Amino acid sequence: MKYPMGNNFPIAALAVIAAAGWGWAFWQSAATAGKRAPVEDRVEARERNHSRPASRSTSTLSLARLASSPRSAKLFAHLAEIAAEAVPGEPNEALLAACYQTLQDPDYVRRSRDFSLLLEMMRPEDAARIHERFIEMDQAGNGFGEEYGAFATRWGEVDPQGALTYLIGEEPTRLPAQDLEKIARSWGQADPAAALRWMDDHPEIANTRGGWASAIKGWIRTDPDAAAKYLFSHQIPQPQVMETIRYELVEKLYGGGLADAVDWLASLSEEGASGEAAAFAWNNSQGRLGALSPENAAMAWSRVGGRSWMNFRQFANFTEMIGRSNGNPGGVAGYLDALGTQWQSAEAAQKFKTWYQADQGGVKRWLNNAPQTAFTQAMKAAVADGSE
Repeated sequence: MKYPMGNNFPIAALAVIAAAGWGWAFWQSAATAGKRAPVEDRVEARERNHSRPASRSTSTLSLARLASSPRSAKLFAHLAEIAAEAVPGEPNEALLAACYQTLQDPDYVRRSRDFSLLLEMMRPEDAARIHERFIEMDQAGNGFGEEYGAFATRWGEVDPQGALTYLIGEEPTRLPAQDLEKIARSWGQADPAAALRWMDDHPEIANTRGGWASAIKGWIRTDPDAAAKYLFSHQIPQPQVMETIRYELVEKLYGGGLADAVDWLASLSEEGASGEAAAFAWNNSQGRLGALSPENAAMAWSRVGGRSWMNFRQFANFTEMIGRSNGNPGGVAGYLDALGTQWQSAEAAQKFKTWYQADQGGVKRWLNNAPQTAFTQAMKAAVADGSE
């Protein structure tokens, strides 16, 4: 078949790339072992058997063309060949070599991107060897970066039980918190029943190392209602309950947006452990909300401000934070104006009355020092009415 010039990369140029450093470094160990035919022969034979031209994957070629880095382009051009090296029951030496070389890339953005792509080819047979490589890197001073978190997450996707069994069985025994969370979270997302059974069988890990929270965080992604019901109906340590709800609030912010996140938080029971967890989630997510516009901030507060777990200090802190937001040129007054249009007046008045009964001095000082907006005047009237 003839390949025209233009957008299609000439096949001859790809042959040059294939002969470059990436290709031979990846497969040298497999070739010297003499166990299998050369990669090129196997790829061509497979394609002939399927009545297709002997050319590399179109998607792989397209990815290589898109790469701005020659180093990445060489790697992307060989992804199909690296995958073809995999043999059931044996580590894929080509994949391991590619991972090792990529982890040595000093450009951390490119390193993270390329390594994450390689991880999509990782199988249970490959995982322990990659983990051992990270240990070697750590002992040599390279540390565990973002790439290790991506690896642990992928390990939890392809072989969660094997991963945890391996880590528990290490000499000396070790189970880093990052490993447990990422592996169990992936497991909980794919098979929550199996993940939770494992926690039942390993109560020390589940209770003292955050195992319950890690598995349920994954489950929440696929069935948040069932996961929340399980979370509050089982004897799970309260710190893990609170951390799980905080995590879900952040997931909602990214996955469904601000309105979905605060509506979900407001839907939780206000009593007992649920209310305590909701307050914890709100308080520990403020750093993500500091740049809200007055309108978005008012919308968010109007949906959770009336909860029984929301106290006056939380209101004052949130108001001050939004007043300093770069997206709010009107300052505190601008936010309070927006809040007056979105927070139901009856609910706001009742809340201020309740807060005033608990902290008269604090509420009075805030009302006297706050900008005199329509909202502020309405709350002064409500407090005066409630104190009579």
